[in-house]
Amino acid sequence: MPLSMQQPLSPTSTPVQRPLTRPLFLVKETREYADQVDRLINATFAANIQSRPVYRYRQHSARVEPLCKIALDPKGTVQGCIRFFKCRLFKEAHTVGDAILLGPLSVSSAYRGRGLAHQLIQHSLAEARARRLGPCFVVGDPKIYRKHGFCNATSLNITLKGQDDLRRFLVAELDIGQFSQQLRDSALVPLS
Repeated sequence: MPLSMQQPLSPTSTPVQRPLTRPLFLVKETREYADQVDRLINATFAANIQSRPVYRYRQHSARVEPLCKIALDPKGTVQGCIRFFKCRLFKEAHTVGDAILLGPLSVSSAYRGRGLAHQLIQHSLAEARARRLGPCFVVGDPKIYRKHGFCNATSLNITLKGQDDLRRFLVAELDIGQFSQQLRDSALVPLS
């Protein structure tokens, strides 16, 4: 079911260390929150994030705007964000399918360990499924993403140019049958 603007985040079924004590609202990311989102991403990731292959990849890809969400507290402060980018799978110089790339996913220190990241992933993937998008790729912590159906993309012989830590290159099938033989042995490329 697509999410509406100002929809409160519900408790997650994923175990959390501490419950969310303040209400948060999931809204589409807009320019009005760009500075807050940038500060949150910079606070979450190491200073060398821009040198990572997946970050450079995102710079050449168009966003999937309806899936880019932020979690706001009642004061209008961004406490979490998730973004998606368009990409395409190529095999032997031919397009074999469209895909999406999740990330970055950032959560403020005030909400870490309380299930917000899992809620953002859960809500966004549900919307991506409803829109019949996918498959969905991410470069991230397998412990977080496996709970949401992600597996190692290299097991399908799918590559992301420059990605050296292959255990972090993951993919999730958003619709049954997306991992067809046709997608195997392909390469993920930006789609602007």
